[in-house]
Amino acid sequence: DMLMAKADEDRKQGKSMILLWMDGGPSQFESFNPKIGSKFQGPAGAIKTNVPGIEICEQWPETAKVMDKIALIRSMKSEERDHFRAIKLVRSGYAVKPTIAYPTWGAVVAKYRWDRSFDLPAFVRIGKPRIKTRDVNAGILGARYESFKVDEGGKLPEDVVTAVNAEVLNRRISLASELDEEFAKAGSAKAVQEKREVYNRTSKFVLSPLLKTFNLDDEKPELRDRYGRNAFGQACLQARRLIEAGVSFVEVINGGTNNDQGWDTHKRGFKENPILASETDSGYATLLTDLADRGLLEKTVVVWMGEFGRTPKFDA
Repeated sequence: DMLMAKADEDRKQGKSMILLWMDGGPSQFESFNPKIGSKFQGPAGAIKTNVPGIEICEQWPETAKVMDKIALIRSMKSEERDHFRAIKLVRSGYAVKPTIAYPTWGAVVAKYRWDRSFDLPAFVRIGKPRIKTRDVNAGILGARYESFKVDEGGKLPEDVVTAVNAEVLNRRISLASELDEEFAKAGSAKAVQEKREVYNRTSKFVLSPLLKTFNLDDEKPELRDRYGRNAFGQACLQARRLIEAGVSFVEVINGGTNNDQGWDTHKRGFKENPILASETDSGYATLLTDLADRGLLEKTVVVWMGEFGRTPKFDA
């Protein structure tokens, strides 16, 4: 309700959100809530941050340097132990109900922040969930509020770049509209209207000069290096470019590149968490710094989270 009431005001102020999703459930012990001295802590130590009194796991040296830009919430907990149920809960705010597909945050933002005059989607997702059946998207809000999906930062889906010029594309859309009229008369007016909205937005998008926002070659090599030349780092850079261009909600899915388990490190966590952290640390820290340097952090909420934490014991 608050989002509905403040949608226009937030849009005018350029407020936005980036969700950095750690798919699989990152360990709090090996990230931002180490328990040094506990018999369950494992080999990872703690390091000081640039905020006196706050220490985090030593595997996050770059993030430690920007702790003054982060609000740590160490009190969250979940009663859900199943990934599917936990993802649905924290990504929608509702517990799982078999009869209702609740929408994720970005889809809700897209519904109330969609600006017809803006060429880019309101909700963009970068990266793919590890397991599609656990995914959360627009749900009951419908296809028009689904995320625009980019598998990798800097690379548009192949079907986005049109193979024909604008005149031919518009002619084809006009023909499709005529065919849709017959379908609508047969009793499917609502479905046709939804389809038309999606097609109209899509055609405007693929012909827009703002498509260059998805091209990371415009960025300085030094900055790309700082973000990290890996999937997560470049996705974070992509997220910053999208926010800077006016996109309201960007979701970056981080499943790691070591294997397909992502942050679900309940078997070899002591060995795999340092790898995951090294792939994530620079991208996260540089994103915060880059947003701040450009005057965007004050109006951009960056949320780093997963579906739950982990118990302190690993199967070696």
